[in-house]
Amino acid sequence: MRMTGRQANGAGFLSFLMLCFCASSALAQTEAELKKQLSAQGVTVVSNRAYLAAEGDLTKDLKEVSRMRRELVNATKTYHSLRAQIDEAEEVMTRMQNDSVQLNSQLANVSDTFTNNRLVGAINALQSQIVVVQAQKKKLDEQETETRAKASDAREAYLTHVLEMRTLADELEEKYAAIPEETTALLEQYNVAAKTTLTLAASPSFQQNLKKLTEAEASILSEAVPLRGESNTFHVDATINGKHRKEFTVDSGASMICLPYAVAKEFGVEPTPQDPVIALILADGGQVNAQLIKLASVRVGKFTINDVECAVLGPEAINAEPILGMSFLNNFKFEINAATSTLSMTQIDTPEANVTPRRKR
Repeated sequence: MRMTGRQANGAGFLSFLMLCFCASSALAQTEAELKKQLSAQGVTVVSNRAYLAAEGDLTKDLKEVSRMRRELVNATKTYHSLRAQIDEAEEVMTRMQNDSVQLNSQLANVSDTFTNNRLVGAINALQSQIVVVQAQKKKLDEQETETRAKASDAREAYLTHVLEMRTLADELEEKYAAIPEETTALLEQYNVAAKTTLTLAASPSFQQNLKKLTEAEASILSEAVPLRGESNTFHVDATINGKHRKEFTVDSGASMICLPYAVAKEFGVEPTPQDPVIALILADGGQVNAQLIKLASVRVGKFTINDVECAVLGPEAINAEPILGMSFLNNFKFEINAATSTLSMTQIDTPEANVTPRRKR
């Protein structure tokens, strides 16, 4: 069948439109494929920018940190409120015990029966009140242990979260500073296919998130670390090797960190026969043998010290407690404030000792 000139022109135009459509589809497919390949390399491409997808993780973490901050504030308030009740109960008990002493002193000098009976009645009533207050204080002490643990957990969770965000932010900045050539080449191909001129760079939201992260760090990374006081000794939470948390007795008279053997085994840092044996002098003048190791890291609050010397006591020291000694504290200008139950630490530069490296645990 022979086409007229008009039909031939129409068919040619239709063929041209089909070629344009096919070319456009091929271009769109190429653009989508390149975008997919960039995504596989951790790059997000939007209409006007290209940035690392991990920026989204930092944004999510910053949203989570607000909730954790509220939990920390509430847990701390609850703990301090309970501490105030305990202090008040102790003051009441002290006053009643003093009153009891005075009444007993008066009773010793009484000769008539009426006064004697009156004083005995008052003493008995006072003793009954003391028993009631003691029972109340015992319950408060039990609650104090629980609330202190919750406040400590909330603080540790918040601190760990912020430190992890800082690690993520630093990693992102390092990646932006050293973009792989393969990624750069892929983005150039995408620009050609998409007819755009995108460059891989930190987004404005990332810069804003860095400011928010700095604010979060400033809000918790203080110089004063809370302590728990007990019988003229102070205890602080420390994290060993980034994962093992334990309460340590703060002892500036101890030359180094000390771990009971059971705790060292719990942490997976028990000594080997190759670790040197040392003699430790106790506060009472006695002597005990221990083995010297190095811990990979010790963290108290925001401060982390690497390669910390530690003495591991023998299995026979079953009543020993973990001690935070000078092998950690000596890295700081520090002060224990008994009135506020805080350990204030300021990091100072100290030359590294020339010691023979030991196996890090």
